[in-house]
Amino acid sequence: MTIRFGPHFPSGNRRGQVQLFIENNVDRDNDFYTSAVSKVSGNHVIVRVDFHPSPSDPQHHMTGDVFIKNRQIGTAHVYGNGQVVMWPNGTD
Repeated sequence: MTIRFGPHFPSGNRRGQVQLFIENNVDRDNDFYTSAVSKVSGNHVIVRVDFHPSPSDPQHHMTGDVFIKNRQIGTAHVYGNGQVVMWPNGTD
């Protein structure tokens, strides 16, 4: 897995729980999952925020940035049911 965590993400067991959640529960037909499990250098996901609601999206979700070839291509919300909604970089 090439999942990294942002500086404000809690340390310890929670990171392992999030990694297992992504491995086992996230929809697999998107760049978020592909980058999270990639073995290619430069492809990765940075999970910035653990499950939370926000004013623009009241459903609980994680927020992560998706990188391909060390270039951020988008940001994603990952929901508890494994659904991923991603939008291109620069539209956040």
